[in-house]
Amino acid sequence: MTSVLLRKTLGGKLEPLNDAGRQALSALPVGEVVRADIVRPRNVMWHRRYWAALQLIFDNQSRYKTVEHLHAAIKVALGHADLVVMRDGREVYVPRSESFAKMTQEEFAVYWERFCDLVTTQLIPGLNRADLERELTELIA
Repeated sequence: MTSVLLRKTLGGKLEPLNDAGRQALSALPVGEVVRADIVRPRNVMWHRRYWAALQLIFDNQSRYKTVEHLHAAIKVALGHADLVVMRDGREVYVPRSESFAKMTQEEFAVYWERFCDLVTTQLIPGLNRADLERELTELIA
């Protein structure tokens, strides 16, 4: 399976975004039918901003031993986890992935809003959203 990036033109057609896409599409014979899943790729800057926020929170706390543990706890707190009942009846939350392959940009935007609400209301009460955004912009600039 080949994955290509396409851009919608003013005429409503899709065109390859780069040489790899042009090459992949030129290999198809005229009239060939292919299946395409329309998925907007995630914004890399949003990804960097999210991990900068996690690192900032991690650096200013002492409960979690790794940023990955903090990340897992945040996903559970946001409800981005599945409840698993163990054989002994214990209930365990297993965080879901928010990777590029598992979450669209639109889904991540909703996740980001909920994350910012969690940060400003529970993790760092008193921090307002504008200050959070400004600090993260400075960190990733």
